[in-house]
Amino acid sequence: MLKSRKRFDRERKIQAMKQVIDGEKTMGQIAKEFDVLPSVVSRWKSEYLSNPDSAFPGGVVKKIEQLEYSMLVKQLHDVTQERDILRKAIVLLYKREGPTGDI
Repeated sequence: MLKSRKRFDRERKIQAMKQVIDGEKTMGQIAKEFDVLPSVVSRWKSEYLSNPDSAFPGGVVKKIEQLEYSMLVKQLHDVTQERDILRKAIVLLYKREGPTGDI
């Protein structure tokens, strides 16, 4: 039987990484405390050391990215419609005024 994936909030992970970095606890102790493999704690440590401010973003970043994606799709749709309208307008003007461009 497969175990369900464990989730830990950002604050707990940061607190644990600070304990490892400060030498209060080893990565093995943290792994036992969280009931995860030591490789998971090692990955957490690497992530935390590479950029502490943005480490362990959780679901908030994904929601923001989804909203941003939705906004960009809508913007693309709007711009595509505007382009199509302008193309039609150019064709109509060209037909009406002729190839000389006299308006």
